[in-house]
Amino acid sequence: MKYKLLLVMILLSLVPVALAQGRGGQGGGAAAGQGRAGQGAGSAAGQQGQFGTTSGTRDQDRIRDQDRIRDQDRLSALATDQQRDQFRVATQSGDQVRNHAREMQQLAKGSGFDPAQAQLSHNQLQEQVRTMQQEHTRLMDGLTSEQRAAVQNRSRSINQIQERVNTRLQAMNAELNQQNPNQKRLADHARQMERAMNQWHEQNRLLASDLNLER
Repeated sequence: MKYKLLLVMILLSLVPVALAQGRGGQGGGAAAGQGRAGQGAGSAAGQQGQFGTTSGTRDQDRIRDQDRIRDQDRLSALATDQQRDQFRVATQSGDQVRNHAREMQQLAKGSGFDPAQAQLSHNQLQEQVRTMQQEHTRLMDGLTSEQRAAVQNRSRSINQIQERVNTRLQAMNAELNQQNPNQKRLADHARQMERAMNQWHEQNRLLASDLNLER
């Protein structure tokens, strides 16, 4: 009898321990489940944030494209036939300058170099440069304030190139005024002028494209 009572008392003492362990296991499982749920929510929020950033970038790009197209349409409407004619004349004058600079190179490299002939060719080149710059100035003076603002940087680049052309033209003239002109230096000045004119043509073409002056 005593043995049975002792056994019952031992079993009763183990019941609270078992119940506590059961509740602890359930709590741990719930906490783990909440942790996984939190990670899932964080991942979803991160994906939504990335999608929002990408979508916002696309919207900004689309708005910029629309603004650029609208500006181009407005500038196209401002272009006149007179401006297109002035651009054409300036471009033709630029072609003459570039071709003549190339001819000056060949003249300076020739074995039968004639300083008098070279001076005459230089004078023609100088006149062509003057015509080119006058036609370009006439074109720029005829632009509206909105057109000038749109090509301000382009116009500045063209003016800088024209200054380099003038510098080479003056150097060629100084060389030809020597008693015995140096053909190598003369040819180098002409080559640098041709290179500058290539840059001039590129900037002039881009300016015309910005203003819709090309036909």
